[in-house]
Amino acid sequence: MKTGKAAGSDEVTAEALKYGGNILAQRVHSLICLMWRSNQIPHTWKVATIVPIFKKGDPKDCNNYRGISLLSIIGKVFMLVLQLRLQKLREQTAREEQAGFRPGRGCSDQVFTLRQLLEEHIRCGKRLIVVFINFKAAFDSVHWPALWTALQIEGVPAKIVRLLQNLYESSNSQVHIQGELSNTFPVCTGVQLGCVLSPLLFNTVVDAVMRKVFDTRQGIQYGEDQYINDLMYADDSAILAEDEGEATDLLHKVAAEAEPYGLKIKRRKNKGYVI
Repeated sequence: MKTGKAAGSDEVTAEALKYGGNILAQRVHSLICLMWRSNQIPHTWKVATIVPIFKKGDPKDCNNYRGISLLSIIGKVFMLVLQLRLQKLREQTAREEQAGFRPGRGCSDQVFTLRQLLEEHIRCGKRLIVVFINFKAAFDSVHWPALWTALQIEGVPAKIVRLLQNLYESSNSQVHIQGELSNTFPVCTGVQLGCVLSPLLFNTVVDAVMRKVFDTRQGIQYGEDQYINDLMYADDSAILAEDEGEATDLLHKVAAEAEPYGLKIKRRKNKGYVI
């Protein structure tokens, strides 16, 4: 775990864990084992301290700030344990089209694949329509009941699902600004910002949406025996079609299937290209 990071609401730093010696390590291990057996998460692990960071523009406009969430460092250790277990399962069930937050994959893989598709369609004189979509406030909008269902469908062990449910129950945030802390306020939607598990949880939801849209569609031919419907990097997606009507229909289907999960397409950022 990286040092030099701000502590969460429990004020325990990464340096304290790193240099605390064997006695502290044993205490942390005992605590984590207790969490695992009891399915109960300490209240302080459920409190996120939000620090607003100014980006650019008018400093009086709240939209020009990005919030950094500070979480319990000890809680992060426990989440790393869960991440290792969940990551192995996710790699067995994740859609091939998703490259975000996955080991050994990245945005360059999707760029390469899309370029290959474009070159092949140009060479064969065929049309290809690419619609780029993005979900609005994606990580903040996920509906928890839909998330638990998606995890269960993917075969995530019931124990891990229960631990995650307990983590999210009674979640609270507080804002730290100008040296002052606000009162805590409840958080009822979204995956926990700053948590190492959140990318995996979000990918599970997006995969569930896209499976409902594309599982009955063959897709665009890629090579001799492969077919591709879309290319994704986290919440950014490139939908592939060969005519405008099909592209429009797919866009509407994505919007409809995403809604029960709390996700909405950011329409002003959609872009379509006809090749």
